[in-house]
Amino acid sequence: MNNKFARLLLALTFASGVAFSSHAATNAEMQRASQRLVERAAKTGGEDKTRRLLEEALVANPANADALSGLGHYYVTANKPAVARKYFKFTLFVDPANVAALGGLGLLDLADGKRDAAQEHYIILKTICATCRETLALGAKLSNTPNASPTDKP
Repeated sequence: MNNKFARLLLALTFASGVAFSSHAATNAEMQRASQRLVERAAKTGGEDKTRRLLEEALVANPANADALSGLGHYYVTANKPAVARKYFKFTLFVDPANVAALGGLGLLDLADGKRDAAQEHYIILKTICATCRETLALGAKLSNTPNASPTDKP
């Protein structure tokens, strides 16, 4: 599938205001196929193939939070933080408690100098899963930030 077409399809789907959790991919087989594509993407060595598999997973199920957050992480590694941020926000629209998206957004906020926003994501992460990899990574980054004062340390 053409990358621009997949992005357009995703943007139009989100712009339609349809609640993904109740309307998208009601067919259980499409949901399973989507998740299998995400699992294949996690095992793939090539970045372009990973992106393509995650996009295909979204075609099968636009509400697949794992595929959305996976694309967010892909675009972080591709040094496209604005695109990564959009995918993380899409993920949270579908699954507000998604630790991968919350952690990704927190790290992006910190990189942009938005310490307060990163701290908010960290507080939510600690509530959801205090020992998750994403929580620990964001907490460590917050602790090592030069502007950290004793009152806003995690």
